[in-house]
Amino acid sequence: MSDLESYIELVRKAQQGGKDATDRLAEIASLRLREYALRLTFDKDLTEDIVQESMLEMLRVFDKLKKAEQFWSWLYGIAYNKVRTHRRDQSRHKAASLSAVGAGIADEGKREVFAESVGGELKQIVLKAMAELKPQQRDVLTMRCYDRMPYEQIAELMGCSKFAAQALFYRAKKSLAKGLSRHGLGKGYLLAALVLFGKVTASSEAAAADITVTAATLKIGTAASLVAVATSKTAIVTMTAAAVITAGSLVIEPKTVESHDGQIKPDVDSTLAIQPKPAKSAEESW
Repeated sequence: MSDLESYIELVRKAQQGGKDATDRLAEIASLRLREYALRLTFDKDLTEDIVQESMLEMLRVFDKLKKAEQFWSWLYGIAYNKVRTHRRDQSRHKAASLSAVGAGIADEGKREVFAESVGGELKQIVLKAMAELKPQQRDVLTMRCYDRMPYEQIAELMGCSKFAAQALFYRAKKSLAKGLSRHGLGKGYLLAALVLFGKVTASSEAAAADITVTAATLKIGTAASLVAVATSKTAIVTMTAAAVITAGSLVIEPKTVESHDGQIKPDVDSTLAIQPKPAKSAEESW
């Protein structure tokens, strides 16, 4: 029996009232939610509140889950709503300093299995770079890289289209790469930083050992990448300027001259002078 099949069977037994199955499912779910919430909130105390609230709601509305195979996406939805509610409440208070946030997670997430190979300074750089991201950017990175959610599920949780979720993921990667660069880590550290963050925030040594983030996970559709690039501030300014120049060249009218027979004709020399250069193909332009 595969892991997925065993989870489905466990969920079904718990829904039927099996106490052992319910206790086992609650134990597994609590561990997963603790990792998930910590990566989103950067706050140990808030993480514990979200886990407790989510587990209580899970047990309260467990009978409303119609398909056992959708248990994890259903549970993550409950937890993510709790996170957003707490964020709205916290927005009224002063945010914690980045140093305090990083230190808290580092203490909570120390794993002896890789402590010797990863320096404390590197961990702090990665934690600071993640903390500097916008909450939604950290959300989409967590969902995609560690929970391996498809873009359709991410879009459903975040209340947007699949296309928008892909574009957000692209911008989140770029923002994280810039943050790492500001702290002295080059572009090539992006994948390693994501793996390290996953291990630091894992709930156990076994969970930390299982953390992997592949290059394939970081890929998104070409169209979404182009839109994400095009909607950045720099690209908007550049494209707007190009559009003005192009439009200006199109409305210029050539001079006219009167021929010897009295007819008005365009001045060939002036027409050639203002004629725009041939446009590049779509591939060359991109």
